[in-house]
Amino acid sequence: DRAGCALRPHVKTHKCLEVSAMQHAHGAVGVTCAKPHEALTFIRNGARSVTLAYPLVHPEAVQAILSASEQADTCDHVGFTVDSLQGLASLSAATRHAASGIPVWIKIDVGLHRCGLLPGDSMIDRIAEQLVVEERLELHGILSHAGQSYSAADGAECAQIAEEERIAMVQVKQQLVDRFEDRLTEVKVSVGATPTELARRNYEGIDEIRPGNYVFMDHTPLRLGLASPEEIGLSVMATVVSVNDQYVIIDAGSKVLSSDKGAHGSSGTSTYGTAFRVEGFDGFESDDSGLIVASLSEEHGWLRRGRASGEMEVGDRVIVCLLYTSPSPRDS
Repeated sequence: DRAGCALRPHVKTHKCLEVSAMQHAHGAVGVTCAKPHEALTFIRNGARSVTLAYPLVHPEAVQAILSASEQADTCDHVGFTVDSLQGLASLSAATRHAASGIPVWIKIDVGLHRCGLLPGDSMIDRIAEQLVVEERLELHGILSHAGQSYSAADGAECAQIAEEERIAMVQVKQQLVDRFEDRLTEVKVSVGATPTELARRNYEGIDEIRPGNYVFMDHTPLRLGLASPEEIGLSVMATVVSVNDQYVIIDAGSKVLSSDKGAHGSSGTSTYGTAFRVEGFDGFESDDSGLIVASLSEEHGWLRRGRASGEMEVGDRVIVCLLYTSPSPRDS
């Protein structure tokens, strides 16, 4: 509220209707989804406003989402994302018989180099040119995800990435407004990544933020100095099942902790989290007081032995501070 931005959390972190309801109770204006099945679940369960931040290229998926939103009395806003003429053609084909005014975001690549168009790419204007003459689609704004912030060295680097993202997005918006001012009513700017939103100092020109992991926090913002130990809201309790000279083995492996090394596989660390003894546990204060989760197989976690492991025995319990919370709630 202080920044004057709308909050539209990414629900891939929790995929939970109850958690989403709590986010809305604290001011969220809608949800961000990655895949069609996520959007369908939330639309059918009362979501009023949904943005698909993932470029959809299959008209059938778009039609299913629009059909669900028409059948749901509560959903009055479903937005889609494009970064290619092919994707736009799919949207156009899927909405041939839909109501007019379907909002579309153009995805901008601000450094992650996953999806999106680089600022200055002529394709941005080409997509916008088609959108302003479309009967059923309308250019709603531009959307970005500075996911490279997950591999930053510290909070200061995250703040720098956030500001570079903001400047790039404001410039792209201004270019669109200058070129299509007589045919555009508004161009919104939507950004989103938990590290950048925790570190961001300047919100000028930003209309909406879409963080996801912030709802639970994890080892990454803790490592970056952007979250305190008491803000970690999700952890995993496991049991020691075997001990050898090198490792303490627990009964939580990749199916529970996830083998993802942070978002986009770039967490800035080589571990999968940190485990702490349940006995005497007083919060996730420091990796020095925990055991590094060095490796994972499907059903086993390998904790590297060190001074923190002491005389751990089979049957002892540990609490694991997750490296990355997005996969864990829905997979465990």
